[in-house]
Amino acid sequence: VVQLPFRAGNEGAISAMGADFRGLYLTDQYGTPLDKLPIFEGFKGVQDVALLVAYGSTIHPLYYVQQMNAKYGVPTILGVVAVDGPKFMPYYKSGQLKGLLSGVAGAAEYELLNKTPGPAASQMDALALGHIMFIVTITLSNVIFWISNSRKTQKGGVQ
Repeated sequence: VVQLPFRAGNEGAISAMGADFRGLYLTDQYGTPLDKLPIFEGFKGVQDVALLVAYGSTIHPLYYVQQMNAKYGVPTILGVVAVDGPKFMPYYKSGQLKGLLSGVAGAAEYELLNKTPGPAASQMDALALGHIMFIVTITLSNVIFWISNSRKTQKGGVQ
């Protein structure tokens, strides 16, 4: 495992990574020259990347789709928070993304498909219970609101 240093610039930094990876990164996070790391032996740039896997939220995963996949043809898989799943589904359906893992539910499905239930599968019970609590709370508050409005109408006439 290699940890590369942070580069400011969001999409610009990812674009620079594609244009000149070796110019952008000379060392890893700890100052070790990339040429001394076995994983970088024979690695020239993104053209040598067989698969890019990125995890993120909001707009950042889109930068990998636009810069690494669309611009350089790097096969890409994304893991995103559940609320971002629908935003990235068109890229998956079009074939730009080779895989899309959306939220804890997506991670749990992946674990179960691999027949290796793990943390995500165990979190699904808590997630489902939380959703049930939200639904019950919303339903109960609407019933209370309806009953209180009904009583006001009976006491004071038509509103």
